[in-house]
Amino acid sequence: MLKLWKNLKPYTWLIIISIIIIAVKSIADLLIPDLLKEVVKLIPTMPNIAPPIKDMIIKGGIALLAVLGVVIAEILISYLSSKIAFSFGRDLRKKMFEKVQNLSEVDFEKFGVSSLITRTLNDVKQLEQVTMMIIRMMFSAPIMLIGGSIMAFRLDVSTTFVIIGTLPILVLFIAFIGVKIIPLFKKMQLGLDALTLTTKENITGVRVIRAFNNESIEQQKFDAKNKAVTKFGEKANHYMAFTFPTVSFIFSIVTLLIIWFGATGAADFANINAIVQYSMRIMMSFLMLVMMFIFIPRGSASANRINEVLEISLKLKEVEKSKKTKKENVGILEFKNVTFQFEDAEEPTLNNISFKVKLGETFAIVGGTGSGKSTILNLLPRFYDVNSGSILIDGVNIKEYTLKDLRNKIAVVPQRATIFNRTIFENIAYSNENATEEEVIEASKIAQAYDFIQEKGGLNVVLEKNGANLSGGQKQRISIARALVKKPEIYLFDDSFSALDLKTDSNLRKALKPYLKNAITLIVAQRISTIQNADKILVLEDGNMVGLGTHKTLLETCPTYIEIYNSQTKKGVN
Repeated sequence: MLKLWKNLKPYTWLIIISIIIIAVKSIADLLIPDLLKEVVKLIPTMPNIAPPIKDMIIKGGIALLAVLGVVIAEILISYLSSKIAFSFGRDLRKKMFEKVQNLSEVDFEKFGVSSLITRTLNDVKQLEQVTMMIIRMMFSAPIMLIGGSIMAFRLDVSTTFVIIGTLPILVLFIAFIGVKIIPLFKKMQLGLDALTLTTKENITGVRVIRAFNNESIEQQKFDAKNKAVTKFGEKANHYMAFTFPTVSFIFSIVTLLIIWFGATGAADFANINAIVQYSMRIMMSFLMLVMMFIFIPRGSASANRINEVLEISLKLKEVEKSKKTKKENVGILEFKNVTFQFEDAEEPTLNNISFKVKLGETFAIVGGTGSGKSTILNLLPRFYDVNSGSILIDGVNIKEYTLKDLRNKIAVVPQRATIFNRTIFENIAYSNENATEEEVIEASKIAQAYDFIQEKGGLNVVLEKNGANLSGGQKQRISIARALVKKPEIYLFDDSFSALDLKTDSNLRKALKPYLKNAITLIVAQRISTIQNADKILVLEDGNMVGLGTHKTLLETCPTYIEIYNSQTKKGVN
């Protein structure tokens, strides 16, 4: 947790001001029993003696001012501690978000989306609470504990030893509670990860669940994970519930002993009353410590989970400045003996892949499911890094570009179109913040999206979350238009025409052809009709190159391509 508190550095002055106010408030609070003791001493012990009203008003007024000062200081401390804690949380969430944006696909798979969400939201929230509590209590509790003991000792030595004698018992008790609670909070956070994942899967897959009548099965899975989180939370709270009554009971006994010793000793009523108040303040300081020991373990567990993300060594190493390209190499994309294998895989996904694509050419990739088609496209923007071999753009290894410069050269249209809960214009212009309305309209027309956009009310219509008010084909066309607006050097179409009917597919390819003449285009497709006019077609089988050439050449030389072609034409798939 200490590693994360370096993020509090921007709020150093606010923390210093808070500590000063806390110190002043604590001292004023410690003076109140002493001031009230002087007022009590002015009360006559005999009914026929008149009280010194003037002195009582003066000394009572001073005590009242001290109380008012404590109240004002408490309000200021609450404000400052809240500002510091929530600003600290805001900064942490920002850092977490920025880190997550730079994680590789391997890192994403390591943590999981649900865990990253829990760490960014729930774990940061726990640290906010702990930070607020530490600022308010960590500095106040020692002052109250030590100061209260000194003030009580000054009034009566024998009764003070009663208070001091209970401290070791309380320390051992709090340590015992801390040892029991820390593992429970860690398990609770892991349980929240699993619960978040189950909830996410059920919400995103609700149609599939309903279609197969599996609501009861999913409910059982959710209940099991929900009960696990509840179990750890209940157990932790049982210890917490046991803590406060125990501490209160111990100090109730202490109070009785103080009164008993005071009554049998030389202390007068005013002193006994003051000592009891000091014992209550000492009790409150210990309650503060108890609360800190309850929340710090949970905050520590959350801090460790946040640190795991913030301190992870990024798999993708980035250069500070992109290497300059040579004119003779501009407009060439080349794979040189590229081999790639996922971390947990037994065999390479891609094995010794080599090809070259020039500016204005369309390069298609075809093959069976799991043959590595999409992986080739994912390697270009460095979502993953190759194990061996190299990928060159304009004659420069892609690892010698900054990620920003590299990805500025590329526009990706993924298999699954991502639609944001924004206007159609914002969705299309997402790839180019400087895009004009004319450019967006042009791109939507080429992508065969303009007509249905007009039917829905134009570019300013807000799309629902995940494009719920769009069909699969409409989502793909919005996604294609988004790539076109970017006007990059390289276009990557990852099975981006699969949801289109044959007529729309044909019209789209015709419209794209002149638009893409000054770019390099890579297309992954299942349908032969989509890629048969490509300048080159790469055929993959189990991650290996089994064919490279034109449609006509492959029909004569590549058995795998012939098999795919025949399966689509003879069975009427085309």
